[in-house]
Amino acid sequence: MTLTATVARPNRAGVRARALIVCDGKTVATQSFARGRTQRTLDVPSIGPAQCEARLVSASRVSLGYTLRLRLAVESAESAS
Repeated sequence: MTLTATVARPNRAGVRARALIVCDGKTVATQSFARGRTQRTLDVPSIGPAQCEARLVSASRVSLGYTLRLRLAVESAESAS
């Protein structure tokens, strides 16, 4: 699973937001957006099976525009001969 998060206003001071992947109630990956950083990518290989959520938590007092892109790779099980 790969989450790519993009946040607007890259020149605001301090940490503005945090991207998280939470699976079965536990945070499995997190990255913060500091000044000048507009995009973060979290890559969590071999996570399943699990119930997962992608989250973006704002730490700013002003509203921020954002986009989240979640990519899932599904491995097919090959039957043994």
